[in-house]
Parts: sequence; structure tokens; C-alpha cells
Amino acid sequence: MSQWYITRLWRTSRTLFAVLAIFCAIQVFFTIKRIHNFPFFIYDMYSRPAQKPEKVSVPVLYVNDTLRNYTRLPNWKEGAILNLGKFYIGTKDKISQPERVFKQRFGNRFPSIGPKIYPDSVAYQAFPAWYAGYLSTCFNTEVYSYRMGYREFSVVNNNIQRQYHEIIRMDWQR
Repeated sequence: MSQWYITRLWRTSRTLFAVLAIFCAIQVFFTIKRIHNFPFFIYDMYSRPAQKPEKVSVPVLYVNDTLRNYTRLPNWKEGAILNLGKFYIGTKDKISQPERVFKQRFGNRFPSIGPKIYPDSVAYQAFPAWYAGYLSTCFNTEVYSYRMGYREFSVVNNNIQRQYHEIIRMDWQR
């Protein structure tokens, strides 16, 4: 017991020992009161029961009225298909999320910077046709139409129900 660090610290520097003891006491107090503080965090998210979702959403993609399994594509293609589609779907009134945040924070104070960081209206108008071309290269087929959206499945007693509600958010036809 005489080789322990605490024992040697008590013998050599009682001031440093007092600082360490006070620090440990404060950390114990914070832990008991469940106060998060740096550098110690309470990982209670792992000890709480997991919240059970009422619905589970799964992205769906129809190409030429056929449901496509995009998960068989390489990860980077799957990610590009889903993220580009979600980004386009997420535009409201042809205003992207980055543009909306930029205008919310800065207003019209920097008119020359804004157009450089978010797409313009011409890009939004050209996106559906470009996306069809991208889908045709990913699936090696000519694309005449596509629809993208979500299937919402209900969860009852920790089981996903077979019945679903489909929400189509993007629809394009040549």
C-alpha cells in the first residue's frame, strides 16, 4: 500500500493531494447529481431503456415503375443516389437547406458570397433530368421515369408490420 500513488502523493505534496481529493469529490458530486461536465461525461444513454419507435421509414426508389434494390450497388453509389435525392426533396420553394440557413443567418448582407455556396435555380431545374441520367448509369438501363420516397412501417410490440404507407416525394417522367 505504500507504493500507491495516492500514498506517495500524501507524503510528498499535501497541497497537490488536497487538490486531487477535492477534484475527485467534485466529480463524485457531479456524477451523483447527473451533471455532465468536461472531461467526464455520464454515459446514461447506454443505461436507459431504448426508445421504441412507432414508425420506421425506409427510402424507396422506383425506376421505370420497378422498385429498385439500390442496396446492391456499391456504397458510394447508394449514398449518392439517396443523398442527392434527399437533398432535392428537401428543397422547399426551390430553396436548399444551405441557402435557407445562409439567408437566415446573414440576410442580404453578403449577396456575392451566397450564390457561390448554394445551387442556383437553373441547377434545380436541370437536376431531375441529370438525376435520371445518373440513375441510368447506376442501373445500366434507360430511365423513362423515376419516383423516390419513403415507406413507413408501423412497429407494434417490437415487430415491424408488413403493411406500409408509401410517401412519394419526387416524381419525374420524360
